[in-house]
This record gives sequence, structure tokens and C-alpha cells, in this order.
Amino acid sequence: MKRKEFPFKQGRRVFACLLVFAMAVLGLTSCSIEPKERLNPLDSFNPETGGDPFHLDIGLVELNSDTGSVEVVRLEWNNIQHDSLNEYHIWRRVGYVVEVFEMIGTTLPPQTTFIDENCRANTGYYYQIVAVLNEGRDSVSSDVVRFIKREL
Repeated sequence: MKRKEFPFKQGRRVFACLLVFAMAVLGLTSCSIEPKERLNPLDSFNPETGGDPFHLDIGLVELNSDTGSVEVVRLEWNNIQHDSLNEYHIWRRVGYVVEVFEMIGTTLPPQTTFIDENCRANTGYYYQIVAVLNEGRDSVSSDVVRFIKREL
């Protein structure tokens, strides 16, 4: 008498299809409909900051001393609300030819201003701010802001 064999190949296919279907159902039900809240101000997908929470602003201010008054460049930016913020680095590029930024100073939070006294008249300067975190990692840099100190 010949033994009748069970069609295992067909059973395996059915089992595999059921397993894929169950995984898909579980995957869809575990997905959240709520969009992820982007709380990190350095996150480029943060709807409020776009990854640049600094909003760097530049202008001339007059400093008075015993020898007279001089105009200097004043940088101001928003303080970042980040738990591991350690300091800010201020970077500058001079003119159109030099393509490399040079660090010209640091400030400690919550200070968000910097005075650049080493600017020549009729020269273009490009500035950006970088937040340095406690782990020594740099954040993304602020948008580059261009400034030309005009001779009076």
C-alpha cells in the first residue's frame, strides 16, 4: 500500500503568507498617527528653528574710551535651550577670496553677544555661530551672515 504524503510545500506557503500578513497588521497598528514632536532646537526638521535657532544679527556700535570713540562690529544671537550646551564659538571669514572660517572668540551661555574690534573699513566679513555641547561635539553652524564695515 502506498503512503499518501501531506502537501508540505503548500502548507509552508500558506504559513509564510499568514506570517507576513500578521506582521503587517501589527506594524500598522503600532504606528502612531501623531507626528513626532521636534523639541531639539538644533534639529533641522524643527518647525520653529529649522535647525538654526541662533538668528544671528550684526550691527555697528560705538565704543567710547579715553582715547576717543571707535565703531566695532557687534554680533548678537538667541540663546539655545539645550541641556548639554557648553559654549558658543564665533567664526569669521574675511573678504571674498578667503574661503576658510577662523574662530575669533568664544562665549559662555547665557551670554549671546560678541564684539569684533578687528574690522577694517570697506571689507566684507562673514560670520557664523556654532554651539559646542558638553561632549565636545559642535552643533550645526548658524546661517552665515555677511557684513561690510563702511568708512564714514
